[in-house]
Amino acid sequence: MRLIPLLLGLLLALPAAANERPRTEGLFMCPCKNCQGKWLPNCGNKGCSPAQEIRRKLFELEKGGMTDDQVRTAVVQVYGPQIVATPLARETWWAYALPFACLLVGGALVLWLGRGWIARHREAAEEGKAIDTKNPQPDTIEQERIEAAMRELE
Repeated sequence: MRLIPLLLGLLLALPAAANERPRTEGLFMCPCKNCQGKWLPNCGNKGCSPAQEIRRKLFELEKGGMTDDQVRTAVVQVYGPQIVATPLARETWWAYALPFACLLVGGALVLWLGRGWIARHREAAEEGKAIDTKNPQPDTIEQERIEAAMRELE
């Protein structure tokens, strides 16, 4: 009778031990070509031996008393920097800053072009000439140049 609670406790503990994951697993990507760069915690492919190997190595390093930074450094030395899920370093800071810089430059360009467009339409309205955007007409200098070129062709 004493064995039943013991066996029941072991059976309940088995799934928890089977699903135990290393605490640093979220720092890395799966290096397997079949997984196409999945985040290591999401790599559930049973045939993915690199993911299982990395998890085993992470458990060993963590049980050895290494900190998260030490584990990260050790894994990067073996697999290279492409395995890190968030490679924020001196060499890669621009990859995070570039989209924001492009948005700023693009926004400034739109404002600059918009102001010029508005200024031209205001000047034309003040002079009493409406700018026809659907059927633009060339100015007089351009019109004279076109007519001179047409006469030369005749």
